[in-house]
Amino acid sequence: MNEKDFSPLTPSCVRSLNDKLYEKRKVAALEIERMVKEYVSLNNTVKIKQLLRVLGKDFASSHSPHSRKGGLIGLAACAIALGKECTSYIHELVEPVLACFNDQDSRVRYYACESLYNIVKVTRGAVLPFFNSVFDGLSRLAADPDANVRNGSELLDRLMKDIVTESSSFDLVAFMPLLRDRIYTKNPFARQFMVSWIQVLDAGPDIDMIVFLPELLDGLFNILGDPTSEIRKMCEACLGEFLKGITKKRKKANFPAMTNILIVHSQSTDPLIQTTALIWLKEFVQCAGRIMLPFASGLITAVLPCLSFDEDHSKKTREVAKAVNNGLQRLITMEDDQLTTSPSNDSSHSNKHSSNSSINDKPNDDRPNNDTIENKNTVSVDADKEETINGLDVGSIVAVLIQHLLHEAMNTRIQALRWIFHLHLKIPYKIFIHVDELFPLLLKTLSDPADEVVLLDLEVLAEISSSEAGKQFSPKSPDSKIPDSIQEGINASHSMNKFFTRFMVDLLKLFSTDRQLLEDRGSFIIRQLCLQLNSEDIYRCISEILLHEEEDTKFASNMVQTLSTILLTSTELFELRMQLKELETKESVDLFICLYKSWCHNPVATVGLCFLCQTYQHASHLMQVFGDLEVTVEFLTEIDKLVQLIESPIFTYLRLQLLHTESNQYLLKSLYGLLMLLPQSDAFRTLQHRLQCIPPASFSPTPHSSSNQLLSPSPEDRETLKDVPFNELLTHFMSDSKLKRTIEINNFIFLKNIFYKMSESGGAIIRTSGRKSVQPYDPEDDTVKEIDCTRYWNTIGIYAFPNCHRVWFVKDICGLVCVFFTWLLVFYAIYVVIFVMLIPYPYPVYSTINGMIFLFGCFLAISSHARCMLSDPGAVPRGNATKENIMKLGLQEGQVVYKCPKCISIKPERAHHCSVCRRCIRKMDHHCPWVNNCVGENNQKYFVLFTLYIFIISVHAMAISVQYFITCVGSDWSGCSNYSPAATTVFIIFLVFEGLLFGIFTAIMCGTQLSAICTDETGIEQLKKEQATWERKSKWLSIKAVFGHPFSITWFSPFSTPKLGRSERTFFAV
Repeated sequence: MNEKDFSPLTPSCVRSLNDKLYEKRKVAALEIERMVKEYVSLNNTVKIKQLLRVLGKDFASSHSPHSRKGGLIGLAACAIALGKECTSYIHELVEPVLACFNDQDSRVRYYACESLYNIVKVTRGAVLPFFNSVFDGLSRLAADPDANVRNGSELLDRLMKDIVTESSSFDLVAFMPLLRDRIYTKNPFARQFMVSWIQVLDAGPDIDMIVFLPELLDGLFNILGDPTSEIRKMCEACLGEFLKGITKKRKKANFPAMTNILIVHSQSTDPLIQTTALIWLKEFVQCAGRIMLPFASGLITAVLPCLSFDEDHSKKTREVAKAVNNGLQRLITMEDDQLTTSPSNDSSHSNKHSSNSSINDKPNDDRPNNDTIENKNTVSVDADKEETINGLDVGSIVAVLIQHLLHEAMNTRIQALRWIFHLHLKIPYKIFIHVDELFPLLLKTLSDPADEVVLLDLEVLAEISSSEAGKQFSPKSPDSKIPDSIQEGINASHSMNKFFTRFMVDLLKLFSTDRQLLEDRGSFIIRQLCLQLNSEDIYRCISEILLHEEEDTKFASNMVQTLSTILLTSTELFELRMQLKELETKESVDLFICLYKSWCHNPVATVGLCFLCQTYQHASHLMQVFGDLEVTVEFLTEIDKLVQLIESPIFTYLRLQLLHTESNQYLLKSLYGLLMLLPQSDAFRTLQHRLQCIPPASFSPTPHSSSNQLLSPSPEDRETLKDVPFNELLTHFMSDSKLKRTIEINNFIFLKNIFYKMSESGGAIIRTSGRKSVQPYDPEDDTVKEIDCTRYWNTIGIYAFPNCHRVWFVKDICGLVCVFFTWLLVFYAIYVVIFVMLIPYPYPVYSTINGMIFLFGCFLAISSHARCMLSDPGAVPRGNATKENIMKLGLQEGQVVYKCPKCISIKPERAHHCSVCRRCIRKMDHHCPWVNNCVGENNQKYFVLFTLYIFIISVHAMAISVQYFITCVGSDWSGCSNYSPAATTVFIIFLVFEGLLFGIFTAIMCGTQLSAICTDETGIEQLKKEQATWERKSKWLSIKAVFGHPFSITWFSPFSTPKLGRSERTFFAV
């Protein structure tokens, strides 16, 4: 390297700049400073540029780190010497230094910070054209792993902040893309650097950062989630200052651009981010007002889950969310419903139209009515466009509310319902476009476990059913056609719309499918609806539906009983009771007739209705019909409840009328009819005592006495009763009761066809139990093969199995496969336990004892399985329901015989038909594929023994495996097995898995069987919840009936047949 290469630098100066010692480089820098001052005084710009080029290219870009350090210190010396003249050489000074910010040597990066600091200190505002490059370098140096570099960058950073703050020409627009890009850094030092710069820019007098805030807001919220508390506080303070600025400069804030960002962060899992975002949204709702309406669905999504926070530390979040929710609801007014929707004439109602309307004046009540809405000329517009007028997207709001109606938190569901109710009050016409989406879910919400949710849900449904807006819409057609009589009644009602009818139909369907809901909440739901809506419309509509649509008479009876109890006891229906009691108007008479026809589903409720309406003569006629009805426990229970109601304040007038029996003879006759129906019970004695309290003199009035002038008028003399067709009502009651009785009997014994063969069977009634359509009986189509083994045992001279003279075998491929795998797994266990583990085991006594015990248990398990599989479970002979066999039974007249239509057999009590065995099985518990047989009266003992022994050998095998494995691992597998350690381990693992699986399964099955035996109830009877018609035995007697009498060791033997369990093969069985 010659002197011309570094001219105008002297050779000694060049050597000093390349020296590794800082002091020598400093001396060279002083010489350079002297040279530059001399050139400046001589105005020798050529030499200055030559010197800067040498320092920037030959030194600052050198491969030697010491040369780069010398070049940096030389450039700083030039800047100091140039002073105010630096601006002319700003590019030559700054660019080489910025390139060194990315140097691999941390000392070079540090000297670069120092050099640029000296340059900027001299140039001040002239460096702003390079601000983006300087900021980019500082953002990386702020996250530098070297602490000295970070400290050096902080000095330069403070100087740059001062320059930017002082400058009025800072180009913020050009800088913002870089700031937006760098703000997403994950490094905590870099994040702190970013926040500090944003704070400086926001504090600048000539800089308005609120305009650019949408570009930075997302990054700031990300930084707010930093784990470092200092950075979180710093960012929180920065956001707080921005929010204060927004409240002061509302017009400059771009609310729409920031709202979606805040909605996303308000759903963050970080409490600080979530709370801060909600605070911002609260201020936005207050400041921006209706500008926030297009974001209503997003705001609801963010706010509703927060309203369910219960923790103390989330109290602030919950309160802020509540404020946002209330503020947003206040923004929605009736003015948003100006474009009302006119339903299409198309039957599908899928095309949506809307009509203009204007609101003349705002009423005090939030509910829209005909007085406040003036319909004008109808204009067809697209529904989606209509919804977004005034910024309110109703469709997206409804979708969000549907989602939150299914939220797990109760308060969230409550707030979702309040939103739906609020929308129906403020924008009923727009919300009714989407009511078909909401309606099924609102109906389903009636099953919600929280009473508060159900109560609010009923308010919403009541508002939908009675809204004026609903009269311009038609619901989608329900599954069943609504009777014209129901629809006519609703059309005549001024307070209800078409959705009311749909609500009532769907509500009854819900009660019909969910009987538990009817039992638990039916009364509560009906009573609350009567408060919200017209009780007469509710009862009339439900009555018509039950009369014309309901085919399930059992449900109809329960529903009528519920409605009757509510009508007679609820304070909410006081006016309706008084209306029915007096029957003074034609409308009340029509209501009585309507209720009566559906009340006929429940005879006792019908009598209660007659008592309420004071139609005692008709009630007495009903009592005579009661003699032809089937008197069940439920029937007597309902009469008991009616007697209690008669003693309640509701029927005070009825009891007082007993003082005038001369004008209320039919009432007295009706009460005595109830008394005759009751058995000797508390209700009987209560009613008897009441009737004994009647004044004796009243029974024998004197025809010509003066007291006849004071006789009270009879309720039967009312003029309105002349229009009641009592004869037709009685005929309807008799026909309905007869049909109901027939269907109840059929349902109880699973009948669809009833055959009366009085002459052929000696007066007995033969009832065919089964479904409507069954496969015809084919004697040749049999899946069971019965083999007589007596001659085989005699041939080989075996007489040890006297009870096994007949083998029962089910020809079912699925069962045979299960049997094969069962035996295979048992023999696998025997092989592993005996041949893999015990025989090679070094302790012969231990192996012998455990081997004998295990083999004995396996023998009992296999024997129990075989006995259960090959034993007749208690089958009824197929095809024995013949005339001759029925005659042999010697049945009395009217006695019932049940016949199975599938196997044509006389079906005994507690027998069920098996579709696999294709015959009826006495006390059938279930058909088990693992034993390829039914578990019934004759083989339940063997099934219990099979599950018991499998459980025992499973536990035994697992215990042996664990002990064997621990011992062999401790002895390094020396002399433990004839197989390799790996193969032995695989054998043991599979055996333990098999033992665990079969042990758990058989333990559950054994416990279930023992429980069923003790309760004297089979699995099918438990599953069908059949009412016990047999006399239950005690637990001990039930066990003896299965295992034999008396108790002995043979209970645990699969080779003994219990005495009470033995069943002879009879030709017929009842």
